[in-house]
Amino acid sequence: MKYLVGFFYRNSLEYLKIAVQSVKPFWKHIVIIDNTPELSLRSERAFPEGVTIVEPPSPLTFTQSMNLIIRMAEEQGCDAVIFMHNDVQAHANAADRFLHTMNELHRSGIHWGLLMTQQFLIVAQNMKMIREVGLWDTVWPDIFSDYDYCYRVYLSGYEILKLELPLTHHNEGGNTVKADLNLWSLTLLNAPMWHDYYQIKWGGEILKETYRVPFSPGSANNQAEDWTQRIRNMS
Repeated sequence: MKYLVGFFYRNSLEYLKIAVQSVKPFWKHIVIIDNTPELSLRSERAFPEGVTIVEPPSPLTFTQSMNLIIRMAEEQGCDAVIFMHNDVQAHANAADRFLHTMNELHRSGIHWGLLMTQQFLIVAQNMKMIREVGLWDTVWPDIFSDYDYCYRVYLSGYEILKLELPLTHHNEGGNTVKADLNLWSLTLLNAPMWHDYYQIKWGGEILKETYRVPFSPGSANNQAEDWTQRIRNMS
């Protein structure tokens, strides 16, 4: 099974180094997108052999970065693309277990779309699913975009699967935003607008969506459904 692993970097280099070091089985497949304005990873030599650094023409948002890594995986004929938060540390063979489960799903023929760990910390996206569901909605730079994509996968009929792994999300997560006052301020300023956009797109708040087709009141269900109850836990 062929795959890429994407890390999206803006700041907090020490967390990124810990994250990469903790997933040795991924190393030859890792692509780090350097979203720093000054391309600060250009002079960084601390990453393991096989890790690739990609320099976009200008810094990308999370959703733009996700679409770039998907396009790269598509060009390379990959079966899946994995995203991992750059402030997460994997423990006790977590990377091996994740890859084993992903490979088993691929061989089994199960109609799977996403294989994710707790809080979306590591997630594999089936390229077959992506070709049907499409790319990520870049109206959201970051927050709300994961729920939007998961809901779209759910509507497509592909399974969303969850695998519990021993992971540490350092400093309670969100370190890219926390470490940058401008990003933090923009997130706080725009969050209400992004929240409103979600409701307009799906006819309700997160986990209270009613539309089956985006922006289409005529596709609404009579009652909102908590679609996360359909997520299947993997052993």
